Amino acid sequence: MEWLILIALVLVVVVVAVVALNKRRSAQLRDRFGPEYERAVDRHGDRRSAESELRERLDRRRHTDLRELTEDDRDRYAGRWRVVQGMFVDDPRRAVEEGAMLVEQVMAERGYLASGDDTSDDSGDDAVVHDRYELVAVDHPELVEHYRSTRAGDVGSDSVDGLRQAFLRHRELFEALVHGDRARETEEVARA
Repeated sequence: MEWLILIALVLVVVVVAVVALNKRRSAQLRDRFGPEYERAVDRHGDRRSAESELRERLDRRRHTDLRELTEDDRDRYAGRWRVVQGMFVDDPRRAVEEGAMLVEQVMAERGYLASGDDTSDDSGDDAVVHDRYELVAVDHPELVEHYRSTRAGDVGSDSVDGLRQAFLRHRELFEALVHGDRARETEEVARA
């Protein structure tokens, strides 16, 4: 009889430990991914599938060899951004589109490639771009969420103010990608 009680107590302790571990892992993923966590849960319909996908993304990111841009590359991209920003006054819609293309080029050059994609060209393929967003979201979840919403036209892109908001969101992600870890460290300090 004492053995049965001891076995039951051990089982209860194991179950409590497993539940606590799962809650801790969920909280870590929620903290790491922010809005991306909720997006994954909404898309999958359940927490377990969403968390599995997010853990897979983390694993893919760990195995992705990102390249830091050289100072010359940073300067070149900054110059290109200034040209795009300058066109906003005369043609805001075109500036937003050019800004988005520039962001996607930086994603590709840094090494945020779609799974199975071993080139850095900007094919414009929606599946490739979506896959890049998911990989970039591991490092910059809030910025990618804003960027996605502007790419989907959720900012009232018919108005100049909507286009301005879209352009600013593109610039935020552009800056984070061009300046790499320095921008990420600044972002993490701002969140703390």
